Amino acid sequence: MSNKILVATDLHNTLVKSNDAWAAAYSKLSGTDENAVLDRLLTKESRRMIAEDLGVSYDDVYNEYRKLLKPNDRMIEFLRYFNYIGIPIVIISSASKFRVDNDLELIKNSLQIDSAYSKETFSKTEKKDWDRLITQYNCDHVLYFGNDKDEDNIIHDKVVSIII
Repeated sequence: MSNKILVATDLHNTLVKSNDAWAAAYSKLSGTDENAVLDRLLTKESRRMIAEDLGVSYDDVYNEYRKLLKPNDRMIEFLRYFNYIGIPIVIISSASKFRVDNDLELIKNSLQIDSAYSKETFSKTEKKDWDRLITQYNCDHVLYFGNDKDEDNIIHDKVVSIII
């Protein structure tokens, strides 16, 4: 056994501070307290529904979110170690390909990403998707970093979930 590993990581609220950006965008455009919006985001309430409820355009909120989005510099710095020793890093996100591709632009020069999977191409809850990834990268184990104790706690005998 070669004992090869692959590093996989969630994108939103792991590599980029998306909830902070969304809350600030809603607050800026609607005057609503950021913490109140953040509470709604943490319950996974639809961003479109929040915009409608606050009387603001979702498209305007999204554009403001893009301006306010910041990288999680500490996590990126930590993952650079894996780049340095030659371990590939992949992104696995439950967001749309459109959002993943756009938000990856923020960190593309900071971290070498081998590939990115979105909700259209990968489900964190599907063993077959993890098996396919393990086969594709010819690895024995995957270290998976995420921020959500429910969504990012992967049930697979070859995946080690690390909640940050």
